[in-house]
Amino acid sequence: MTNPHLNVCLAGGYWLHSYKRVLRDLRPLFDLLESGSPAVVTVDMSRLTFMGPAALATTVALLMKVRDSGLTLGGGTIQAPRAPGMFRYLHRMDFFRLLFHDPGMPDPSTRSQAEGLLECQHFVDDDDLRPVTKAILDAIASKTELDDQAYYALDTCLSELLENVIFHADAAPHGGVAAVQAFKNELEVAIVDLGVGIPTSLAKNPDYAELAQRDDLTAVQTALEPNVTSTPWRNRGWGLAFTELLLGLNEGHMTIRSEAGYVLRGSKNADKLVPDQPLPGTLVAMRIKTDQPLDYSKAWAMLDAEIGSVEDDDDDGGGDLREAG
Repeated sequence: MTNPHLNVCLAGGYWLHSYKRVLRDLRPLFDLLESGSPAVVTVDMSRLTFMGPAALATTVALLMKVRDSGLTLGGGTIQAPRAPGMFRYLHRMDFFRLLFHDPGMPDPSTRSQAEGLLECQHFVDDDDLRPVTKAILDAIASKTELDDQAYYALDTCLSELLENVIFHADAAPHGGVAAVQAFKNELEVAIVDLGVGIPTSLAKNPDYAELAQRDDLTAVQTALEPNVTSTPWRNRGWGLAFTELLLGLNEGHMTIRSEAGYVLRGSKNADKLVPDQPLPGTLVAMRIKTDQPLDYSKAWAMLDAEIGSVEDDDDDGGGDLREAG
């Protein structure tokens, strides 16, 4: 009996603003996971010309999950990009190392420390959270001016966003993938997991179960409100809300996609249901303006106004942004 073959083609450029293209082109792999039927998988990246952090982290997370789920039969392959620059970039971002551990090919990339760049980081448990959070934060700090308060406030937000993957998304054993890349006057940070997604995660909290089950967009919108969390005993639910305010003041923006819910927040706002290109999991992607400040004080005042008074103690482990400085 001939083994079934699955061919996936990734071609051209994949930017954050065209993220739906990578979801469309990766759809056969998402369908493979859903079906649970193994296949010989060929991923043709020969005509790939660009992949931003959001598309790259999603592709890595999906290929790792397919591999670790035992759905890839022998004979499959990844056809590397023909463009030398793109091939070097995938090596530099640890695409091949994460997928193959020992890629069996020379690494043509330059490994000098680059400002505003962080290779794909795979995190699976509590022990990974601190080093990955610090790596993301240091990549941001290398391209933006952060005072001590802004640094530690952003640290708290990033910690909560990564914790969401481990403790909310039921992403184990596959975990999540994060990556950072600088562009002209901008920095893109992406955190992706292929866990249960925001709607299912938020529904665990009886206070929000009805809203979360209404539709995927309502669930994502609810998750952006301060003090909303599926694990109130662990964190305060400030991470997304504060990040939204911080990026709005910075003239940047944050994109969140989970299942069929799509929300854009910051200097631009959009709310959509996208049932034709759902993401079985969650993407949080930030675009930070590197030529604009990250105004911690004003963002905190705005958040404080939204949530009223916030206790200074940290008994629930969520972190207090005012104490962080």
